[in-house]
Amino acid sequence: MLDAVRRNQKKILAIMAIVAMFLFTLGDALPYLFGPTMTQNREEAVLYGRKVMTADLSKIAQTRALANEFIDLVIRAKYGVSLNPQPFGGTSTRELVDAMILQKVADEAGIPSTPELGEDYLRALGIDISDAKDNALLVNVKSSRYGNSVTSDQLLSAIASQYRLSLAQSLGVVAPVTPLDVYDGYRDRNERIAGVAREFKVEDYLDQVTAQPSEADLQALFNKYKNQLPDANPAEPGFKIPRKVRFAIASIDSQALAQTIRTRLVADDHELREMFQIRKPQIQLDRARAIRNAVAAARWTDLDALPTDLFQGDPTATLTPLTLAMVQNTLVEDLTTERVALTLDERFGVLQTRVVDPFINLYDQAVDRATRSRGRSAEGQEEDPPLDELLEFGLRQGVEQLLSGLGVTPPPIKDGSGVIAAFNAALQAVVQKIEEMQFQVSPAVSRATLAELGPIASSVSGTTYPDPRSGSVPDTSQLFAQMAFEQNTRLFEKLETVDAEGRVYNAWRIADEPARVPSFNEVREQVIAAWRFAEARKLAQAAAEAFLAEVRAKNGDLRAAAGENPVITIAPVTKFVELPNLSPFSAQTTYRANDIFEFVNAGDQLRDAYFKLERPGDAFVAPNAPIDRFYVVAYENRLKAPFNDFVGINNQRERESIQSELLRQTLQEALKARMAELRRNAGLPEDWMPADEAQRQADERRRAERQG
Repeated sequence: MLDAVRRNQKKILAIMAIVAMFLFTLGDALPYLFGPTMTQNREEAVLYGRKVMTADLSKIAQTRALANEFIDLVIRAKYGVSLNPQPFGGTSTRELVDAMILQKVADEAGIPSTPELGEDYLRALGIDISDAKDNALLVNVKSSRYGNSVTSDQLLSAIASQYRLSLAQSLGVVAPVTPLDVYDGYRDRNERIAGVAREFKVEDYLDQVTAQPSEADLQALFNKYKNQLPDANPAEPGFKIPRKVRFAIASIDSQALAQTIRTRLVADDHELREMFQIRKPQIQLDRARAIRNAVAAARWTDLDALPTDLFQGDPTATLTPLTLAMVQNTLVEDLTTERVALTLDERFGVLQTRVVDPFINLYDQAVDRATRSRGRSAEGQEEDPPLDELLEFGLRQGVEQLLSGLGVTPPPIKDGSGVIAAFNAALQAVVQKIEEMQFQVSPAVSRATLAELGPIASSVSGTTYPDPRSGSVPDTSQLFAQMAFEQNTRLFEKLETVDAEGRVYNAWRIADEPARVPSFNEVREQVIAAWRFAEARKLAQAAAEAFLAEVRAKNGDLRAAAGENPVITIAPVTKFVELPNLSPFSAQTTYRANDIFEFVNAGDQLRDAYFKLERPGDAFVAPNAPIDRFYVVAYENRLKAPFNDFVGINNQRERESIQSELLRQTLQEALKARMAELRRNAGLPEDWMPADEAQRQADERRRAERQG
């Protein structure tokens, strides 16, 4: 497939450019097709003094859905990849209202919605309807997906109806990128700035805060930030108690287990020879296949030196001597891997079948009884009833009987915490009888304090940790840190993970405390600490600004102004750094903002000020992102990118890359500005929010409150 992509790289780049234009055109709302807002014919907006109803938007949505699907199918058939399943944008209310505005602009500009315009769009994608091969491809896609339900002209008109919207928005749009812009971009990517700094930590000024806050001051501070989580904004306090979870955790060191099994296999020569005889035919087949593949991969030119058929009459390589010594190491490792997996399944399976599954059955039965007692079904319930409420529905008796059957004395079960204590006691009792297994009950942790759990906090889903040498990187969703705080999770749900050292975990959720707003008295000490920190911040800033004046008095010589105080030497660094291009679809070079490692949590304000240092004497003061430090920074050196290098023939590709990126950024900004202007002209208020979007935001707020 990659060969096909590379052969058609220019056309694919053209496609991606068109896709990008439509993405700029149609906003940033989450796309969905015929969602809840499409089920009622209600007023959605007012454009040009006329009400826009749901039915009006539904017509556009149907046409867009058809055009999107057909183009995506055609791109897949032509190039073997899907660049974007919605090349013309989505069907959220916001996007469709924008489409109605652009329809009027296109009508006034006389932009047609004809099959011919649809053909023009296809040609821009490298698909010429007059070409026999391309035409056959289009006919095949149409007939296989739509049969006779849609004509070719209808498909082309649907494409044109969406393409004209982009053309309408781009009318009058100018996205100039001057040679000076490109040169400035070249400098940002190549010129290295060195500086020197002095750090003023806010915590160093806490002792100088002698004033005492009034109760009114503290109450006002609490009220301002009581609904904000501690990590929501690094520069501000947050007094809301975050969501916290607890786990019962059983674990086995798979590496130690593997070493035990490996040692036993090597020591037991009889067992190893027996397994060798059993697997010998398959090993011979694998060896023969490997040799054939190696010969093919080598692409030897002197093929006459080899027999016509290297394995003629000996397809299983039985004529090639094979002894245990030749494959012993590989055989031992294969058997070890298999037996480790089997042993882990067996040992964790004991816990699951003897404790966890019976507990879950008791829990589910109690949930079902509780919900039915309220006249509802357990199915579709967003949240299970609290454990305290389930005790009267048979959970207490069931748990006590289960523990008695395990030979464990049940703890007092007076409330939900007693149920969890019983679950932990049952696990502990069974774990003690399982070889090489450990057990722990975690404290309640939030996302910010997850590291308190130890190595499991950085573990990943599965029983084998990804080998970084293979380039395997776990998806974010596979991290324990992510799975532990997923939504819609239930008590006693299991997470199976492994850490970098090979320890395998089974962790069962035993508590999930939603985020909540505390009382003032509950967090009074935190509020006082936040007030004191804010006062210390003022003192640190004043000290930094006073020192800046001293630096400027010495013509920017920060080292001289600092005297015996420690200074930070900042190594030469560029504003942007090139990213590795891992995409087979594009040769475009991309960049990201560079790190200045000498600063702690440098934010945009500090970075932007640093890269404006141009000449000796330049100096500034700026805070880092959390505003827990202020830095006074002075120019020390700028390793310039010579203009002759910029215009040199060897840098043509870099100039084109920078120009392309600047054009993309400028075009995106210009198209957004154009769309904002068109919305104003249509009479759409700047703060207008469609009903479906408002509902989604409300749902997200509720989920965030539960998650913390």
